Amino acid sequence: NIPDFLITANSENTIEVHTAFNIILEGDFNEIIRYRCDNQNGISLHSLYKELFRLTKIRQPGFKGILGLVMRVDIGAIFGAGIKQAPIKENTPDNQEMITHADNIKDWLNFQIDFEYKDTTALIVGVGLDMSSEKIGPAYRSVFHINSEKKRQQYLHNHAAIFKFLPERKDAYENLEDEINNVMTEGEFLNMQHLLDSSTIRNAVIGLVCVEEIIRSD
Repeated sequence: NIPDFLITANSENTIEVHTAFNIILEGDFNEIIRYRCDNQNGISLHSLYKELFRLTKIRQPGFKGILGLVMRVDIGAIFGAGIKQAPIKENTPDNQEMITHADNIKDWLNFQIDFEYKDTTALIVGVGLDMSSEKIGPAYRSVFHINSEKKRQQYLHNHAAIFKFLPERKDAYENLEDEINNVMTEGEFLNMQHLLDSSTIRNAVIGLVCVEEIIRSD
């Protein structure tokens, strides 16, 4: 896998990330949710988002179909994807389309067949789009690679920082941001991954954001 981002090492408490493509969630959490899975293998990201979409439609009458998630999770298994080439100008696809375009994806992306990082801890940031809730505009397509020829209920985009298993503190639900900082300072970092929807989660504390709109900043 070729990195598509750089994290600057410094002595400050802040983390500076340089990337060719990024999404920023702004605003406060609408809800903090505690999730526990009875199955030790965990629930897939696909199924977790599906349930969160269902609940949000009930609780938020003005919901527009886009969820942002910040999660501290116990991982069942990671199925990830990585890029094969550096995303620099010299490697721009000949068709000038995104690397996730159907004609480019085989040359650019590597998809895991076998799972990794069983029984680990992860910090996940992601966004999800429920196709039944909102008219799709151009800004949405800058976040999700929407294939109009395939009927899908939802599109997800999630990234994880993976650590060796670290027991969750008792106050994680009441203080999610403090718990995230705790994982970053006390956890042993293993890897970063773009998550496939088949990745599984056993337990989670979820900061949920009901996104009002997507704005492109050029």
